Amino acid sequence: MAHATTQTITALVSSLRRNASTLTLTSHRAKRGEVRGIHRLRVATRRLREALPASAELAGNDHLDPDELARELRRVTRGLGPVRELDVARKVLADMADREAWPEAVVARIDAYCQRLRDRALLDAANAIDSFDAREVRKGLEVLSQSLEKSEKTDKGDGLERVAGSSLDTRRREAARLLSRRIEEAGTLYAPTALHEIRIAAKKLRYVVELAGEPSPGALRRLRALQSGLGRMHDAQVLQHRIQELAATSGDRGLVATMTSMERTLETTCREWHAKLLKTLPGIRALADAIIAEVPATVRPRNLGRPVRMAGAKPAASEASRRRPRIA
Repeated sequence: MAHATTQTITALVSSLRRNASTLTLTSHRAKRGEVRGIHRLRVATRRLREALPASAELAGNDHLDPDELARELRRVTRGLGPVRELDVARKVLADMADREAWPEAVVARIDAYCQRLRDRALLDAANAIDSFDAREVRKGLEVLSQSLEKSEKTDKGDGLERVAGSSLDTRRREAARLLSRRIEEAGTLYAPTALHEIRIAAKKLRYVVELAGEPSPGALRRLRALQSGLGRMHDAQVLQHRIQELAATSGDRGLVATMTSMERTLETTCREWHAKLLKTLPGIRALADAIIAEVPATVRPRNLGRPVRMAGAKPAASEASRRRPRIA
């Protein structure tokens, strides 16, 4: 798939600057626990992690260590995850309570439980946000952006274009391969963990496609629809798990019976959504397989400079390779 260097670099620079700005604008809001701030900061860290590798490769990788920064961003993404999950779980609770006419007293008790969990999770999220200086990170990303723009102006239109297109195409192919594999692994059974893995893979591919360009008309729309459907299901599953936790600690049989009924309603709803979702997965996998088949093999990148640690970044502790979802 042919790429215009200008389009590629413009997309990368735009992503770097837009999401770096979001880091500085939302870090304090997220640390205070603002729902929208938490969501925007988390999305920004994910998008930056997708834009960083290709950007650093094209710019010569002289201005920051992309791997180190990616680790710092991943720590924030994961630190905010439990808070975000509880925010959406509480919204699902409110929506389902209206639809199913659940008892107000029981709903209030579940909501209070989720709020307590959120308060504790927010402390961990605040520590993750403090793990790096958002303003210094933004400065480093701006230097990287300027370097990209300079490379675009000085390049003769041959080597940079080839590396730029190849880098993003390769990442898109890898993301498509991951999504195809996750769909195959999930099969047709209702398995929350496997479905969550599909959601993560779809989100990753979507972000890369936004940078690299749509491989076919409607690709982004279909990926967004899949991500939305899986997200709605995951949110309900998180709430279901929290209700199970709370019911297990109660000695009130009547309360436990009510919560069990609520949990079963959520289970039934999720299974109904899953049945509808299954009809779309073959088409999504076909889309992913088409990307794998059409994207050309990677081109070896140019000789890169030695990474330099960005000012303000702190060493990150080793982490597990992937955070598992908190649902049963």
